[in-house]
Amino acid sequence: MQEVPLPIYTAQDERVQRLEALVGRLIGDYSIGATFFGPLPGAPSAVSLRRTGAYYPSNALGMALTASTPGVTTANRLYAAPFYTPSVPNIADRIALIVTNAGGANARLGIYDSDRTLYPSHLLLDAGTVSTGSGGVKTKTIRQGLSRGLKWLVVVFSGTPTVRKADSGYENTWAPLGFDPATLFHYLGWYVAFSYAALPARYPTGGAATTWEPLLLLRFAV
Repeated sequence: MQEVPLPIYTAQDERVQRLEALVGRLIGDYSIGATFFGPLPGAPSAVSLRRTGAYYPSNALGMALTASTPGVTTANRLYAAPFYTPSVPNIADRIALIVTNAGGANARLGIYDSDRTLYPSHLLLDAGTVSTGSGGVKTKTIRQGLSRGLKWLVVVFSGTPTVRKADSGYENTWAPLGFDPATLFHYLGWYVAFSYAALPARYPTGGAATTWEPLLLLRFAV
């Protein structure tokens, strides 16, 4: 095995590095002097941990939602629920929702990217339709690579089924759109009027922030 030569530091180099480290301690910047030791190892954030083959809900950052009561949906309304995508795994193979009371007709599912204002931007995936004519978990098989960061899982209904939801009243619910101190409501996501059809290339403008969203699920393959 060929030996890798270690870097050679002179006595002067060592004194300089020690002084840099001391300055870093004084000003609270501990990155100064790190070149002497090399880069420190990193670790993934807890919110980015995902297990392949498991479902993960929207409006949750690795925390268990305390409840998921049913909510009656509105037809021709495009709901958008936030979902944080990790660096790995990042290929989604299922998207789903949970119907608790059939409302007839269908639901169309998809994924949008996010802009810097935390508003859904361009379409990443139109996953197609699932029937909401009966209760249960409604799943679509997909194959979609996603970059790390905020994405929006969306659904539009042609009927009015009752589905499991994320609500501002639940503990551990991720509410990235802020808090209203007057009403004490947290804002979880968006909705906008949209006649049931194939998903548009860009999420329509003029959406309203909402205090509850249909609970949407994503599963990762790799």
